[in-house]
Amino acid sequence: MPIISLELIVEIHDNVIDISGGVNGVDIGRLAGSLARVEQQVFYNNINDVFELACWYAVAIAKGHGFTDGNKRAALSTMLTFLDIQGITLVENSGLDDVMVSIVESQLPHDILVKKLSYYIRHLIKEN
Repeated sequence: MPIISLELIVEIHDNVIDISGGVNGVDIGRLAGSLARVEQQVFYNNINDVFELACWYAVAIAKGHGFTDGNKRAALSTMLTFLDIQGITLVENSGLDDVMVSIVESQLPHDILVKKLSYYIRHLIKEN
């Protein structure tokens, strides 16, 4: 299963900022740390569920605050990009923006947030 590169995450973020506004800026060390959380799930915890991995991207990026602005938007866009690469499309206007805000504000452990988000998005698959 492909891993989204640090460069692609930065590109996704920059596109989000270009489209929706905000301030550019990235702390590569923090962002790399967020990506390492996802890689740890793949290589050490043997997570291979597409939905869980997509959610690990979302939670790790949103909570990692590697960008000056747009962390939640970049996290959501990265999750959706990962799912798209896997051939999975979610229905539009599904409330994921509000879910991302809840994730960032939550004090729950990351693995619990991932499970909750994964459960939520499994019900948002767009039928072709």
